[in-house]
Amino acid sequence: MKTKFIISLLALSFLISCETPAGGSGTVMSLDGNFTPIQNAEIILTLDNQNVDTVYTNNKGNFDTFIIASCAMGCPDSKLLIRKNGFENKEYNITQEEEINPNFDHDDIKIFLSPNK
Repeated sequence: MKTKFIISLLALSFLISCETPAGGSGTVMSLDGNFTPIQNAEIILTLDNQNVDTVYTNNKGNFDTFIIASCAMGCPDSKLLIRKNGFENKEYNITQEEEINPNFDHDDIKIFLSPNK
């Protein structure tokens, strides 16, 4: 009887817990007319408005940020915050993109920043 109870608890824990990849990779470019890659832009991955990872773009404007997020209590909202001196800050809502675009590709995110005026 005790064994059945333990097996039931383990099975239940597998059923109610899940994990999902969060974040992605892509390129940050300037809306300067030439779509120039922006190097050293700060990319902050947030889950439910909590910072979980910070990376910087390379000399080609590429970035890669990835984490496995728990969905046991519902999957968290996933966003990227992008900052670079000389440009307007940007928030990129990954969760929203997933909902509106069934073909959303976490490995090909394109982010465009407007130069400061």
